[in-house]
Amino acid sequence: MKKINSLFLVIVAGLAMMVGSLFVSPQPAQASSLFSAGYSNLSWYDNTGTTLPQVPNYSKYDLLNKVQPGDVIFEGTGFGGLTGHILTVEGIFHDPTLDKDYIRIIESSMFLSHSHFVADGVVRGVLDDQRVDDNKISIYRDPNATFSQGVAVANFEVSQLGKPYTFKYFSYSNSPNTKKWYCSELAWAAWESQGIDIENHAWNRLPGLISPRDVTIYSPNMKLIFKGDKA
Repeated sequence: MKKINSLFLVIVAGLAMMVGSLFVSPQPAQASSLFSAGYSNLSWYDNTGTTLPQVPNYSKYDLLNKVQPGDVIFEGTGFGGLTGHILTVEGIFHDPTLDKDYIRIIESSMFLSHSHFVADGVVRGVLDDQRVDDNKISIYRDPNATFSQGVAVANFEVSQLGKPYTFKYFSYSNSPNTKKWYCSELAWAAWESQGIDIENHAWNRLPGLISPRDVTIYSPNMKLIFKGDKA
């Protein structure tokens, strides 16, 4: 199965680069997320910035007491379920308008708008029970990392907000000066900034590519701490 997963990654990454010429400027109306929510309509929890659009639901999984900054989130629905998608927990914040605590994440994501692919880049979003079930989420953490290292990981990604998404999947960088990011590359680079390599180096990884599974499921350092019912 691992060889099959690797083959899927090669095929998908190649197709994504082939359609790169189709990408146009974002059109927010009628948008849907390719990486974070498959081909469903853009959800309320996507690309929210520092605002909380609605009251999140934490009654099912008690996520507010489970996550911490730097946790790496794997969304199983990413790219139609072939590759998955990666988010990182920024932290738990309080929205004064709704008077609610909520989990804020950072991701480098790609969206679909008006039948055209759109690269939205590094943005903030919200994690709650609905997102967990919608996107088949599981969460990973390095048990040997300190809380302060997790905060530093989140801060690295905060410093990258606004940078565009990249389709150059077969090259990657850990420099904070990198101009474009794909999802798992960003999470890997953020942890690299703390001297922790979360990348899979086993026989089943693809040379020159850090896949979402390489920094979670196959990572030598990251351990599963949570899995949603639908993951």
